[in-house]
Amino acid sequence: MNVYAAIQHGEAALRNAAPEDPDRLAYLNNLAQALGDRHEFTSSLDDLIRAERHYREAVRIAPPRTSAQAVVVSGLVSILRLRYMRFGVRGLLAEAIELSRQVAELTH
Repeated sequence: MNVYAAIQHGEAALRNAAPEDPDRLAYLNNLAQALGDRHEFTSSLDDLIRAERHYREAVRIAPPRTSAQAVVVSGLVSILRLRYMRFGVRGLLAEAIELSRQVAELTH
């Protein structure tokens, strides 16, 4: 499946998922990852912003102190790093560093 199809499927899954759907976290993570991947090829700012938004929602609903939380926080860190590299906003870098520390604590 190519990244465009992955985004279409991810958007449909998320659109059809109830807020309390136990798979919502996976849908958010997969869609955010696909948007981030497409941004790598196209440099689309919209993809970057949407990926960040979906990762932030995934972080918000992830069960605390779990591998799922570590996965979505790591994804958000990647997007924040890309935004920092593109715009040079130090606040993005500071947030990415802090979140990276949190992931390290979750995984060790």
